Amino acid sequence: MSIIGLKLGKPYAVSIGTYVVSNCSNEKHPEKLTETIELLANAMPGIREDIMTLAQQLEHRGLQQGEHNKAFEIAKRMLEAKIDLEAIKNCTGLSDQEISRL
Repeated sequence: MSIIGLKLGKPYAVSIGTYVVSNCSNEKHPEKLTETIELLANAMPGIREDIMTLAQQLEHRGLQQGEHNKAFEIAKRMLEAKIDLEAIKNCTGLSDQEISRL
């Protein structure tokens, strides 16, 4: 595989793609991540599938993080309403440690 005249092995190219995509994710500008993924996939067609799989994993991780953040918001409101700690844990799925940080 050649990128800008350099000969790269697939593992190295995947590592570069993983690094760039991971470090370009920005909650304020999610469209930039999509653009970056497309640029990498088009620039390195030999690892396009790997890059797209990485993009799916990042999207899934983002969704999970969003759900976790929502659970924190709900738990905080429940604590403010003086709802029982066990009920908060059951409803949100958060641990004692996570709730104690609120």
